[in-house]
Amino acid sequence: MTGSMTSRVGVVLSSWWNLPPPRIQKTHARRIATAIDILAALLIFVAAFVAGMSYLGRVGDYGFFYEDRFAPSVMFALGHGMLNPAREVKAIDQFLARDTQELDHNALPASITTAPLYSTQEKWIYLLYIVGWTWRIFGLSWPALMPVYVAFFALNGVAAYALFRLATGPLLSLAGTALILSSPQTLHMIPFFRDFSKAPFILASLFLLGLLVKTRPRGRRLMLIALVFGAVVGFGMSLRTDLLICVPPACLIILCFIGGKPWHHWGQKCLAIGILLVSVLAVSWPARVRTDPGPSLIMHVILCGQTTDFYELLGLGDVPYTAKNVKHDYYTYSQVAMHARYTQEERHDFDYYTQDYDKAGLEYYFHSNRVFPADFITQCWAAVHQILAYAPFLTGTGSQLRNQVVVGLYWKRWQLFGCLAGTNLVLVLLAMALLFFRSYRTGFAALFLACYFTGYTVLQFELRHFFHLEALFWWSPLFLLAQIIYAARFLSGRQNRETLRKALQWRLMDVMGGFKRIGLGATFLGAIIMCPLAGARAVQNVQARALFDRYEHLPLEPIKTGASMKNSWQRLTPEAPIVLQDTLFGGEKHHVEAGMLAIDLRCPRKMSIQVEYKSTNPNFDSFSHVHPIEALEGMKDARVRVFLPIFQFYNMTDISFDSLLFRKEDVGNIEGIYRVTDISSVPLLMSVNLAENWRQLNLYQRPVRHLRPALVRGAEAEAGNLIVNGSFEEWMEGAAVPQAFLLPATSAAFSEPEPAYTSDGDRAAWLVWTGPVRQGSGAVNFHTEVHQVQPNTTYEFFVDEANFSNASPRMYAWQVKIEGQKTTYTQLDLNINFKPGIRAYEQYSDEFTTFSSEYGDTILIAAVLPSKNEFPVSLLLDNLRLVPQE
Repeated sequence: MTGSMTSRVGVVLSSWWNLPPPRIQKTHARRIATAIDILAALLIFVAAFVAGMSYLGRVGDYGFFYEDRFAPSVMFALGHGMLNPAREVKAIDQFLARDTQELDHNALPASITTAPLYSTQEKWIYLLYIVGWTWRIFGLSWPALMPVYVAFFALNGVAAYALFRLATGPLLSLAGTALILSSPQTLHMIPFFRDFSKAPFILASLFLLGLLVKTRPRGRRLMLIALVFGAVVGFGMSLRTDLLICVPPACLIILCFIGGKPWHHWGQKCLAIGILLVSVLAVSWPARVRTDPGPSLIMHVILCGQTTDFYELLGLGDVPYTAKNVKHDYYTYSQVAMHARYTQEERHDFDYYTQDYDKAGLEYYFHSNRVFPADFITQCWAAVHQILAYAPFLTGTGSQLRNQVVVGLYWKRWQLFGCLAGTNLVLVLLAMALLFFRSYRTGFAALFLACYFTGYTVLQFELRHFFHLEALFWWSPLFLLAQIIYAARFLSGRQNRETLRKALQWRLMDVMGGFKRIGLGATFLGAIIMCPLAGARAVQNVQARALFDRYEHLPLEPIKTGASMKNSWQRLTPEAPIVLQDTLFGGEKHHVEAGMLAIDLRCPRKMSIQVEYKSTNPNFDSFSHVHPIEALEGMKDARVRVFLPIFQFYNMTDISFDSLLFRKEDVGNIEGIYRVTDISSVPLLMSVNLAENWRQLNLYQRPVRHLRPALVRGAEAEAGNLIVNGSFEEWMEGAAVPQAFLLPATSAAFSEPEPAYTSDGDRAAWLVWTGPVRQGSGAVNFHTEVHQVQPNTTYEFFVDEANFSNASPRMYAWQVKIEGQKTTYTQLDLNINFKPGIRAYEQYSDEFTTFSSEYGDTILIAAVLPSKNEFPVSLLLDNLRLVPQE
């Protein structure tokens, strides 16, 4: 009787959990299920391949994956082996720069001397061979790679299906796979081959880890899964080293979550881990065997992820300090170099791409996290939250989706599933609760895997690093839906209901044990979130106050500045060159000087300072950035001292500090500008706002807002748009420009149907500049006037733009005051810089705040050029939207 009832309980639970009960599942049924899954995988691959080719055929190949480093693939396709050209070959360089779609064989020299691969290329050896074989077979052209991109896209769909099969049956798994294959973020990333190539391998790794937890294999089956897992990770590492992140959780899963307690079957477990590691090394060996110990730049990549753009995407802020306002490789290098100078006992020079720089970057990273440990923990949990709660709607720093196909899909998806944005976290917790109800092992394993694979993205929270993890967002709702379907199907039969009733009566203690496990799991989750965070915040408050106390007591020297106007902003330029702390790293290659400015301000409201740098190379980004002062809300007329680090960097270009720009009405709030004469006591050079009461503030990051994606805000802005005919559909017959827009005096603007690969055929404004553009208010250029704006109000501006040139035109806004015949223009802090060479629409947005009514009540939106050396210029503008902030 007892054995019979126990078997019935096993049948009931297996029906609800879609798990084959031990000793009941028949071999024949398993074979049928396997055959169905194999057939489904083949259908997914074929359907995804066809859909992917259709998509790329429509939108074109726009991705960047460091094509300039694929010279060995070209040489391999030409029959010279996997080697670099020893000297410059113009035809190959032009091809790799994407100046030509096909390599002109007639332009190649009769013989090409060769050179070995360098370290980065050796780490990508499989990627180079995949591209090389494709070019050797199908010809040396960029379109020939499109089937390769799409093949990886199809493999990503197959891996997603396998991952969903851990939670649901075939039909729901197919539905989940369709969601992944139609994901705007995934479609957008296809042509970015280097970053996309890791996606199917990470999802496959997640599937294998889930399979280990679900089936608890032993013996030969465990060894086989370990071998396959190692091969998957090893091959993926030779495409993208990110796959190394999958090895630690695999070892932990094998030790702790299969075969009973961690100390049970330890011999088998150690053997499985050994097989896994050997498999990883063996498969990835070609990418390692010829690589001399050299720099990895891993810490550089992580440090580049510590900028305000990433913090905004994580939904964090509300602190009076920031490590970096600038996302720039050499700005990061300059910070690390200066930190090393003031912390190393024996100063020695190091260059940018060296092992010494890796070491110095690691020391800087640990020093920063020792001072700000709570911020690191908060960022990790914010990454977990954002992916599990918002993954299908995250678009990276800025709005990165570039063509109307993916933007249209994004908006449709928001209409269908926008209700899950944020609330999906509740579904994740419910799914975790059900897994804990089943057993501690499955609950803790699922919790660990979900937190680990979403949390590590904090290292650089960018779309290219987390787009594939959208599968984890959909896993929980599909799992819960499967449980509801299984339960409803089981309970629809009277005999099954009676069996369940008796089973629950017999095993009441098991049910109570399930709720006990849920309670323990919830307690554990709350503890690992709150306890470390509370302790770290207490420590950080003490250490951050000690650091900023040193800032407050830095020795200062007043500096004199000359005033001038720049587009209605007040520019303050030091009259004499600022003496910086000199340091030389890397000999003649990288020369860095650093210093710090202190500015005393009276802040009646939120403010911003534009820190302007100049560069001798107009095609090279400078360190210019906007520094906000937004931790002073509710503190009217508070006094604040702002510390701004400044650098001079010399390499392929000279980048040096130039001036500070203030809004016209903020200049009267400046009480003093100073140079810090000695910065050696603050090796962490940060931008800091120290208000009068800064010691009473909590000095740690906190979540400040719920996610409201820019693409969604832009679409919803149509309803309240203050710009008349911002989509340019009402273009008067015979008119040069649409109603409410004015013709530029020195450039051309005309109506054209939008190209098919850019949009859906509607009309847009096509702007062309062939020569210098008059600077000034912007009224001499293509613009529109908006009269419905209010003073002292924050607005958000959106525009879709496609740039067919290598120029970087900008869009500005002015507030206009008209007194009789006199018109005064005062520039607002709208500043949108259009990226060069983007032939598909990309949405841009920015916020700005109007001045008081004494500066006028009219906004002028205009497109102008930042430089007179960037001609010709050709760009499309469409869907201009201006709405007040809520």
